[in-house]
Amino acid sequence: VLHIKANYITSDEGKSDKNPFLPIRYHSGSIHAKHHVTISDEWPVYEVSGSFKAPVVKGSWPAFWLTAVRGWPPESDILEFKGDSINWMNTFITRSQIITEKIAIADAATNWHHYKAVLKKVNDTDIDIHYFLDQKPVAVHRCNFANKPLWIIINLQMEGSSGGPGPVTDCHYYAKDILVRRSK
Repeated sequence: VLHIKANYITSDEGKSDKNPFLPIRYHSGSIHAKHHVTISDEWPVYEVSGSFKAPVVKGSWPAFWLTAVRGWPPESDILEFKGDSINWMNTFITRSQIITEKIAIADAATNWHHYKAVLKKVNDTDIDIHYFLDQKPVAVHRCNFANKPLWIIINLQMEGSSGGPGPVTDCHYYAKDILVRRSK
């Protein structure tokens, strides 16, 4: 089991150097896979999945996602909670073209749930991303991500898009059974 903990800090460490330049209030972590997911003729299907217990308190921002190796977008959020019990399954095609499925998961922090994306090549430009929660289909998003390498990331950010102030205690995020499988 991977355990990422966001430690609440009381010392003044200044502000983030990234917009919106929030005060630094936590030490946390991020895991990036070395392998890039690239949907191509060679590997037209990828499955990326895992089981998670994700914090859902105001100020917590856990994610399990795919994002562009070069530039941005593309982005696919398989798990993303923004300070409440709503999971956002997002596909960022452009900065203004975003497809989102929102699902309430009241026990996301206390019970294991399985999140999955299956990416399938449609043509030389497009892929379909099939999103699943607990093995049940949620949505299919078509996007122009063919032949675009993507990072796989598991991280726990704090505040930002999840609101603030965040908790004044440590915040915990758990992952297990992470699977990355490609096929023809």
